[in-house]
Amino acid sequence: MFGLEPSQEFLYIKLSNYILIGAIFLLWVGFLLLGNIARKFQIVLRMPTRWIFIMIAPTGIFIYGIIVLYATLFKQMVKMNLSQTFISYGFFMLSGILTYIGVFQFFKVVKGDGK
Repeated sequence: MFGLEPSQEFLYIKLSNYILIGAIFLLWVGFLLLGNIARKFQIVLRMPTRWIFIMIAPTGIFIYGIIVLYATLFKQMVKMNLSQTFISYGFFMLSGILTYIGVFQFFKVVKGDGK
């Protein structure tokens, strides 16, 4: 494919996509753990931490990873087509915004500034 040897194709195309998918999964799990910590803070301090944003919002990042996985493994594409790109990056952006809202609220609670 693209004039690459099989070892180069594996290294430059497939392996980088597998690492991307693994990193997305680890990021998603990390935000789930952070959301669980924020939930415990809310229980103990009785202040709203918006832990639900921190736990649910990163699902858009996970959906992005699923679309990348679908494009690379099942369709054998090097990169996503236009519709997959818009859908996946839309979920990624929405997920980032909602996660930022949740993490910022949790930061204010931990810092001691906010209700």
